[in-house]
Amino acid sequence: MGFQIVTEHGADFLRVRTSGNLASQEDLLAYGRRVASLCDARETRRILLDERRAHATVALHDRFSVVDELASELLRARIQRVACLSRASVKIAQPIENAAPLRGLEYRFFPNADEAEAWLREDLA
Repeated sequence: MGFQIVTEHGADFLRVRTSGNLASQEDLLAYGRRVASLCDARETRRILLDERRAHATVALHDRFSVVDELASELLRARIQRVACLSRASVKIAQPIENAAPLRGLEYRFFPNADEAEAWLREDLA
């Protein structure tokens, strides 16, 4: 694995900062499983993924395969919302955002942390 994660647990969500290389489907699966495990252990339902320092070189169709495989694990961890800060292009971000609700998740890409955090805090009572 060529990536590292650092977590910070806030009152409303888990912030995960990722750096390094996500160069294969196996890396993406390991990353997703680690995040799901952290959320489950902390009973956190909302996540802010900061992937701006990560470099993913996995093809789009392979990313969908990973999302399909991870969806059940994320749902088992009862994750509701995922906000992602990323350098991903619209070509990558839009299909993922569109596919997530079909798998029972809310997943959105954001250009900055303020917008992502505001969205994660919506509907909290």
